[in-house]
Amino acid sequence: MTTPAIDIENVTKRFGQLTAVDHLSLRVHSGEILALLGPNGAGKTTLLDMILGYTTPQSGSVKVLAGPPIQASGRIGAVLQTKGLLEDLTVEETLRMIAGLHRHSLPIPEVMEKAGVTAFKKTKVGKCSGGQVQRLRFALAILPDPEILLLDEPTSGMDITSRRGFWDSMTSWARGGGTIIFATHYLQEAEEFADRIVVMKSGSITADAPADQLGGTSTITGTWRHSQEPFEVLPEKTALDWDPAKRRISIRTDRSDQLANELLNHGWISNVQITQHGLENLLEGDPS
Repeated sequence: MTTPAIDIENVTKRFGQLTAVDHLSLRVHSGEILALLGPNGAGKTTLLDMILGYTTPQSGSVKVLAGPPIQASGRIGAVLQTKGLLEDLTVEETLRMIAGLHRHSLPIPEVMEKAGVTAFKKTKVGKCSGGQVQRLRFALAILPDPEILLLDEPTSGMDITSRRGFWDSMTSWARGGGTIIFATHYLQEAEEFADRIVVMKSGSITADAPADQLGGTSTITGTWRHSQEPFEVLPEKTALDWDPAKRRISIRTDRSDQLANELLNHGWISNVQITQHGLENLLEGDPS
């Protein structure tokens, strides 16, 4: 069994009385382009922050490249919704300044070409459009030649042309073997650019499947009867939510009847319910 690029198991994160992420488990494998799809407040940003090591969960575990997030520094890049860029510097000057802070960085011309910023490298950051600033953030994120790239609402505020150009750069980078996780509330963006879509609502995963299958998926819900936990006995890429305290499991699948019969025949699950849904229903949290 290959080691996941990111392995999140039964994680909960609270801020006071607010539960931002609730008993969430997720495995992301090298080379995947995964969309975290959901409305504002779904827990997407908090999840990304835990992967980056910016915040820690109250319970559960987060592993990045087989270790704690802090050990993945330099091997994981991020394009986040932050300010923090010096507006009086040009795009190229910004890249050279940040490159000097890394122990290892790719050549600046190569980074500019990959990120699509060469054409406006002499433009001051304060004069850049929103799309150009996001491309610059992408360039900064790939400077240390990371293995994983996290993006939080990366195309927010972009027009359609800028959005497509940005994703052309992203997918080109991913073809080199990189792993991308991006948070978005754009349904079309997730369907068009992700290999796999994870739908989040109120801190939990409500659906998880390949992008071309999610619209026709079902959820199998039931009581887990096996002595071992689901991750130990089900196939590696099974999309599931697991509440060990209640022994309650939800499995997203495009072959619900076949899988439910297999689980029942093995005696691994009881009290089974199967719910059919489309992607719009999943995003809205309506399981019908």
